[in-house]
Order: sequence, then structure tokens, then C-alpha cells
Amino acid sequence: MMKFEHVVFGGDMNTDLDRSHSLHVGPLQDFCVRHSLKFCVMHPQNEVPYSYMSDWNGAHSTIDHMMVTDNMYELISKYVTKDDADNFSDHNPVLLSLDMITQLGRNPISHDTSRLAWHRSSDHNIMMYQQEVKRRLCLVDVPVEAVECNDFQCTQHAAAISEYYNQVMNVIQTSAKETIPMRKKKSKAGWNEHVEPLREKSLFWNTMWVQCGRPRQGWVHRLRTITKSRYKRAVRWVLRNQDKLAAERAWQKN
Repeated sequence: MMKFEHVVFGGDMNTDLDRSHSLHVGPLQDFCVRHSLKFCVMHPQNEVPYSYMSDWNGAHSTIDHMMVTDNMYELISKYVTKDDADNFSDHNPVLLSLDMITQLGRNPISHDTSRLAWHRSSDHNIMMYQQEVKRRLCLVDVPVEAVECNDFQCTQHAAAISEYYNQVMNVIQTSAKETIPMRKKKSKAGWNEHVEPLREKSLFWNTMWVQCGRPRQGWVHRLRTITKSRYKRAVRWVLRNQDKLAAERAWQKN
């Protein structure tokens, strides 16, 4: 079995550590002890007031947790939640910052060019694309030995061929993104009319609520709850009525 020296483990554990009577606290703590994990919420840098709050009755608790191995516990520099009006979940995202140097592994290169609008490309766009591809390809080292290998079952050069392929595809993709027009992302029909004004109000009162110390009662809390609820209802209504709203938008354009 593969072993890791540094582990970050987290998610919705559905239990608040302050609730000693909860049936889930004991097993969760035992799990952490057996795997040498520590709760970030117990760290001095913890600034998580709660991770869950019901918009319906205001009930709140810390049931979303992140845990780290012993060798990472002292590296915690920040542990907070993010209050975002665009987040419709009752759970707030938990953010963990670690003061450590890491070396990222190499991820497969994405070759998604689906948003490129080749049909809108002018002759100038195509010419610039060709020139950019030629320029970038000159900077790619060709694995001559691997390219000239005639053994179709060769495994010795597999890594070199794969790396060369990724570099060439990256040249093509990057050159296209810099020279070819992109498809315009269409907004949801009715969004600007029915959703955006309510979204702006929700964002405003969410900001006011955070600046006031996240009160759990009072008029600021009430306005934040009301505007967020109206924003959520408007989003659902627009999504449910896309066919009708899209037809109305098309009719108005004609």
C-alpha cells in the first residue's frame, strides 16, 4: 500500500466536536488518532465561527472539518470560512492555508479548444496562427532517437514520445488561443432583467453583514437573509422558464 508523509483530509463530517453527546464525535476522533491526524479547528490560527448555518431558522454549527497529519499541524497559517452571497448552500467553504514549500506534480495538458470560433477567423487570424505555431515549434526539442525508432512495439521511447506530443499539442493550443477569436458565451435568457438586480442587492447586504461581524439576529441579518432568498428564487425561476424567456428574447430581436 502506498504511504504518504503529508496528508490533508476533509469534508462534511456531519458532527460538531463541541457536541460531546453526539454519536459521531467519538468514532471521528478515534479515526484521527489511529491515522495521526489533527483537527485544524483546534489550531490557534482557527478563525472558523461555524461552517453551516440554516437560512430557515439560523441554526449554526461546525460540521465541516479539515484534518492534517502531525507534521503539517504547525505549518497552518490560516483556517477560515468564506461567506459568499453566490453560494446557495447552507455550508460555507472552509479554506486552509499552509506555510510550506511544495513541488507540484505534472498534470496532463488539457487540449480543449471547443471555445475557439474558427468560423469567425479572418485571413489575418489564420496567418497569425500559422506564424505563431512555427515560432513556438522551433523552441520544442525533437526527440530524434525516438522519432527515428522503427520498433512499433518499443517501450523505451514511450515517455519521450508522450512528452513530445504534449509539447506539440500545447504549441497548437496556445497559438490558437492567442490568435483565433473565442466563442461568445451567451447569458441565460432573462438573467439581466430578473436575476442581476436581486443578485446585486444580495451581494451588498452580504458584504454589510460580514462587515458587521456576521450577526445572527437583527435587521442586518434579516435583510441579508431576505435578499439572498429572493436572489435564489429568481435564479430557480429563470432556469425553469428558459424556453419561454429565450423565445421572448428571440422575438424581441426580430
